[in-house]
Amino acid sequence: MPVKEADPAAVSLDAAFATAMGAPAKPKEPAAPPETDPDAPHGRGEDGEPLAPFGLTKEGKPRRSTAGRKPKDDQARVSPAAGQPPAGEVKTGTVVGKKDYSGALGETADSLWVALTVLGQLPLDKIPLIGRIPAGKGVTLGSRLAGAEVKLAAQAHILAEYKAPMVSALNLAAQNNARARRLAEKLETGDATWVLMCGALAAPVLVASRELWAGKLDTAALAEANKAEFGKWMEQLTEAMTAAAQQAGQETELAALVAQNGHAPPEPA
Repeated sequence: MPVKEADPAAVSLDAAFATAMGAPAKPKEPAAPPETDPDAPHGRGEDGEPLAPFGLTKEGKPRRSTAGRKPKDDQARVSPAAGQPPAGEVKTGTVVGKKDYSGALGETADSLWVALTVLGQLPLDKIPLIGRIPAGKGVTLGSRLAGAEVKLAAQAHILAEYKAPMVSALNLAAQNNARARRLAEKLETGDATWVLMCGALAAPVLVASRELWAGKLDTAALAEANKAEFGKWMEQLTEAMTAAAQQAGQETELAALVAQNGHAPPEPA
């Protein structure tokens, strides 16, 4: 009886089965870990109490490992270097542990002194814009500010006289009070100082302008002085324009020589 040839897929399947039978056995899968008692991760003693080789937690349960923050008694004791403040403190000037704001406060006091001194020379009640501001029934701000320049000058003197103790007091307040510290830090950035200095520097112009339009200055002499200054400025401008024209002419002449000869003329020895 004729026998049918084997299927090629069956032949390859038989070869794969024979190869698998001759290969070493696969390792067994590891068994599941034994169940642990959450209240006794390290086991229990003979008396049945949980073992705690790493100590107990705040809740009274055994620690699973040595991880965690060491108690203060076990932390290393390191002394600061000589001349250095303890850790976490800042040494600035003569104050240890707190920032010194005396420099910024002193600059602010100087700026305020300059501003008060200049305002003490300015009759505030006679300035048109300020003097006409209503300050009550039939009263203007100018009438209320009459003679204020003398008091401002006196206040400037008092500020200069007691500058040192005032700066020390404010510095102490900034070191111990959050609100005072924020003000001192703002003054340290110069946000307030430049405003005072700007006003102090601009005030003399206002004073002189007010004196001029009040007829207290010799306008003819000031006009002649300005005419002379303008004449000097025109002379300087003319000299600068002449020098620029001469330089431009020399450059034009040099460019023409280069175009004619193909190169610049040699410089004289």
